[in-house]
Amino acid sequence: MKTLLDREDLVFYPPPLGCVLYLPGLPGGGSKIYDRSPYGNTGTIVGATWVRLPSGLWVLSFDGQDDRIILSTLFDIVPSDFTLELWFNSQGNTGAERLLVYKQ
Repeated sequence: MKTLLDREDLVFYPPPLGCVLYLPGLPGGGSKIYDRSPYGNTGTIVGATWVRLPSGLWVLSFDGQDDRIILSTLFDIVPSDFTLELWFNSQGNTGAERLLVYKQ
């Protein structure tokens, strides 16, 4: 199997102009997920674990209980109207709270 860095068919493009958060999950591992936008909104991973897909891509796995990514300054720079694009794969309806985005 080719590693992620050896694959020609996986391309990570720079985020579009105006993007304030881009978390492609590259590379996998550690307790931080690094923002590839110009704003540097590095997230702290709490509880979620890195999983490598058969394609070689690294993703985060959340247990549906209390796992999360903390982005302390993101909503300070996001305008009042914004668009959110998020990819996720649900493995069932477990957990009391199934929030995708939450501001405290």
